[in-house]
Amino acid sequence: MTRVFDAPRHLVYEAHTKPELVKRWLGVEFDDRWYEGEAVGTMTFSEKSGKTTFRQTMLYATQQVRDAVLASPMETGVGASYDKLAELLQARAA
Repeated sequence: MTRVFDAPRHLVYEAHTKPELVKRWLGVEFDDRWYEGEAVGTMTFSEKSGKTTFRQTMLYATQQVRDAVLASPMETGVGASYDKLAELLQARAA
């Protein structure tokens, strides 16, 4: 997943790492795993001209698990959460 936020990298990073901020934008707490096996997530934050490109990749235990996740409504939920994050970042940058 890739999303560009109109905010500096340090604010986007904080929003992903401070629990009090995560609770404000993450629509559904993704703490309860609903798929089999483990998954490893990697996030990168790259800033250019005051905008941050956020990329997250996920490595799932099997291709079947990955395909099940991709077939779920996860993309819609993540998109809504990132819309809330963009609003939060705009307010924090002001």
